[in-house]
Amino acid sequence: MEYSDWLESGKSKRVWLADSMTALAQFAYVNPIQRVMHWDNKKKRRGGCYADKYEKCYKCEGGVAKIYDYAYGIFTSDEGKDIRYLSTALTTHKDIQREFARLFEENINPCSILFEIQRGQIKTMTGRKVNGYSCTPMVQIDEEGITAVMTPFVGEVDRPSPFPEDATYVVPRMIADGLLSEDNKPFDLIALFLLMKDKFPKYKDTELKQYAIRLINNGSLDLRRAIEDK
Repeated sequence: MEYSDWLESGKSKRVWLADSMTALAQFAYVNPIQRVMHWDNKKKRRGGCYADKYEKCYKCEGGVAKIYDYAYGIFTSDEGKDIRYLSTALTTHKDIQREFARLFEENINPCSILFEIQRGQIKTMTGRKVNGYSCTPMVQIDEEGITAVMTPFVGEVDRPSPFPEDATYVVPRMIADGLLSEDNKPFDLIALFLLMKDKFPKYKDTELKQYAIRLINNGSLDLRRAIEDK
């Protein structure tokens, strides 16, 4: 099958597909960046919400409808390690997370394989059809085990660090670095706390519990949360 090239923004790192297009991608993280946005029904255009940055948002006060955006970091080719961002709505986001959960049950890290992503009509939980993305993992799971169909774009050893050089850490750098091999893996609070207690015995239990709460995101370890949001 021939795959389409991702459409890219000239002003940001955002990528997307037009209707009926199909492309390949590798997820950089299992958790998306979540944002509240507004949808202008007259202009058929979305825009940012200013409530997080300022005390007031004129769009909120004006009654402009709110929508929730889930931006997934993805690799779109094997030519570089630049992370691009695919914006998804709630239905696509839930479908992706269900697929991730299924892969984790099969002991597959979703960030270690390629996905076939197609733009088109998908069904909501209530059966209504909406525009969105369907994501199919490029692996075969059979009785004899798991067979990868395609080589991922970026191997684990070559993946970029989740920590920018100018990052301000809210979780100690030593702990964040010590957990790199576990990034994006499923954890509950107790399991992560016990792992950190074993790896970093010099820290108090109360401190480790706070760090564990900070680092757990949607049932998995998200080391991007070890640094201060900008």
